[in-house]
Amino acid sequence: MDELDQSLIHEYMNIRYKQTRIKARFKSIKHLFWEQSFIRSPFAIDDNGNPESIVRYDRQVNALIDLEALSQQTQTELNFKRNYFNKYLMKLPNNDYMYLVMKYRKHGEVVSNALIEQQTLNECNQIEEATEHRFGLEVEVSVEPKEDVNEMMNQVLGMIS
Repeated sequence: MDELDQSLIHEYMNIRYKQTRIKARFKSIKHLFWEQSFIRSPFAIDDNGNPESIVRYDRQVNALIDLEALSQQTQTELNFKRNYFNKYLMKLPNNDYMYLVMKYRKHGEVVSNALIEQQTLNECNQIEEATEHRFGLEVEVSVEPKEDVNEMMNQVLGMIS
């Protein structure tokens, strides 16, 4: 399993933290927006004596509204992913669940378990595909065509089981 595959599993195992970071970033941007002064003078100059550019506040308001809509849409998509991934995790045997937690949340040293990692990767790919369909995003195929037919069929069978 390559680093890209492991990073996808890592992202799903830590999706809650990603949601927290997005909320905190938007909150700080909103705070900065309201901390600024909306009163400007066309004769204002900066420390170097250059005229200050006047940024229209209506454009800033529109940008803030767009950012809020994007943040809410991202939160909705992440909630969708987290919900289905948590359902998958609840179905796992306890030792497989603990393996994933130790490797991807706590970054502990564990003996590699390729089978559970491949199953988890397949589940993540299915959730990605379902998210793309649900929210009208660009759909990517989760099974890549390969030269080795047996390997490709094993990947498809792994997604079903």
